[in-house]
Amino acid sequence: MKIEDIRRDRTLLRTRWHQQGYFGNTTLPQILSARAARNAHVLLHFYSALGERHVEVSQAHLDSMALAGGLRHLGIGKGDVVAVQMPTCYETLLTYLAILHTGATLLPVIHIYGATELQFVLQQSKAKALIIPDRWHKLDFVERWRNAQPLPDLQHLIVFGDDMPVGATPLRDLLQGDPADIELPGGIADCGADDVCLLLYTSGTTSAPKGVQHTHNTLRAEWQDYEYDAPAYIKTGPFLNTFPAGHIGGFLYFTRPIYQGIPSVFLDQWDAHQAARLIEQHKVEHTGGPQYFLTTLMQAIEAQPYDISSLTAFGMGAAGITPASIELTDRMGFPGGRVYGSSEVPTVTYWTPDMPLQQRANTDGKIASRCEVRIIDDTCNDLPVGEAGEIVVRAPEMFVGYLDPQLDIDSFLPGGWFRTGDIGCVDAAGFLTITDRKKDIIIRGGENISSKEVEDAIARHPAIAEVAVVAMPDEKYGERVCAFAMVRRHQTVTLADIQQHFAALGLAKQKCPEFLHVVDDLPRTAGGKVKKFELRQSLRDSVRTTTGRE
Repeated sequence: MKIEDIRRDRTLLRTRWHQQGYFGNTTLPQILSARAARNAHVLLHFYSALGERHVEVSQAHLDSMALAGGLRHLGIGKGDVVAVQMPTCYETLLTYLAILHTGATLLPVIHIYGATELQFVLQQSKAKALIIPDRWHKLDFVERWRNAQPLPDLQHLIVFGDDMPVGATPLRDLLQGDPADIELPGGIADCGADDVCLLLYTSGTTSAPKGVQHTHNTLRAEWQDYEYDAPAYIKTGPFLNTFPAGHIGGFLYFTRPIYQGIPSVFLDQWDAHQAARLIEQHKVEHTGGPQYFLTTLMQAIEAQPYDISSLTAFGMGAAGITPASIELTDRMGFPGGRVYGSSEVPTVTYWTPDMPLQQRANTDGKIASRCEVRIIDDTCNDLPVGEAGEIVVRAPEMFVGYLDPQLDIDSFLPGGWFRTGDIGCVDAAGFLTITDRKKDIIIRGGENISSKEVEDAIARHPAIAEVAVVAMPDEKYGERVCAFAMVRRHQTVTLADIQQHFAALGLAKQKCPEFLHVVDDLPRTAGGKVKKFELRQSLRDSVRTTTGRE
C-alpha cells in the first residue's frame, strides 16, 4: 500500500470510532486526574531493588504532578519525547504519569536493551530527555548511557540514585517541582485526544526495533474495551503485576489501578518465592505472565508451603503455553486462561474465569467485542471459519502506525487492517487459536527477540559463513534462542565464542543464542531461501524425543 492510502484509511477509521463513542475529546492526564480523585484511597505496593513503597493513589497523583512541574521547569512539553529506561518501581510510575501531564510523548524503553539498542531508540525518536536509575541489580545504566553516545538530540539526563554524571539532573530534585507549572489541572491546553502520547519499541521481523505510536484515544479505548468485556473479572483485587515497565503491559498495568481502582502489588523482577510471599501477604487474587512464571511459582510452592489460596485467576500470554498449563491452574484452584495481543493492538482476545476449561485451555481467548478479526490466505482472501491463515485485525485500541512510516507499507491492508504476522483460526463461537507464527521472532519469557537481529549480530563473527536463528521450545521460558551456523573453511566456533562476541557488541544478554548447532548446510527452498520451518520442526521433534511429550 501507499503511505497516503494508509493515512486515508486511518482518518476514516478515526472518524468512525469518534462517531461510535470509542474515541472522545479528553486526554489521558484529564482522565487519570478524575479517576485518581475517585480512587484516591486505593493502595499501591512496590517491591523493588530501588526501594519498597506503599502509597495511596492520591499520593501518587500528587507526587506525579510535582514531578511534572519539575519537568516543565526543564522546558519539557508538547512535541518533546522523554525516554524512561527504568525497572518497575514507584518512581517509574511517577515519571510515566508526569510526562503525560506535561503534554510530552512518553517513551518507555525495555530495561534489557543494551547500549546499541538504546542508542538506536534515542536517536530515531529524537528524545529530548532520558530518565534512568544509576544502577539496578547488576545493571549499570549510567555506563550503558555513556556507551550509547553520540546522542545529538538528548538535552537532559535525569538520574534516580547517587551516581550522578557531570551535567545530569537528580530525579529527587525534580520531585520537588511546583504543580502550578502545569498549565491546566490534568493536562496541557493544546494537547488533543488524537495526539500521539506513547511511543514503544518492539522487536519484529526486521533487525532494528520498531517504534509503535499510540494516542490518548487508542489507550483510552484499550482501557474501556477491557472494562467492557470483563467487568467482574477486572474488579477483583489485589493484583500482582510483574510486567517489565518498558512493555505495553507494564504501562497499562501501571495506569489500570488508577483508572479502575484495583489495589495492586508491583514486583520489579520475577522471583517465584517472593511472588508467592506477596500473594500470601497481600491476599492477591489475580496475577499472570509467561509460562515460566507459572512453572517456577509451582516449584516454589512445592518447596515451601506458601498460602496462595486467595488466587482466583492466572492470565497467560506469549509462546509455549500448553493446555496442560491451564489445566494445572484449575487443579490448583485458580482458573487460568490464554490471551493474545501485542504492542500494536494490546488486547485482541480476553478470557474470564467462568469460561469453560476447554475454551480457556485450547484457544487463545475470545475476540474482544470492539476488535475486528479476519483470517486470510496468501492472496488476502478471507478463509472459512475454522481454517487457519494469517490473522489481520483492526480496533479502536490499535496503534496509529510506526514512527518510521515506511514500515507501515507492508503492515497494513486496505481498510486499515493490521497484519499481525501470526497464523491462526477462529471458531464459530468467536474464540481465536494461534497455530503458527509468520513473523520471525522468538518470544523468550515474554520478551520479543528478532531472529534477524540475532542473525545479523552472529554474522559479524569472523568464523561465521551463514547463520539461521529460530526458537527452541522450552518448558521454562516458552522459547530460547537457537542458532544453526555454517562455519568458514578452516575456522571453528563454539557457543562460548558467540557469547563473548555478543558481549563485545553491547547487545542484551537475553538475545544471545543459548544453543548453537554447527552444520554443513541449511535446508533451503529451490530459490535458496532457508526453510526455517524445518529447523523449528527438528527442534520440536528433538524436544519430544527427549521429554517423551507431544
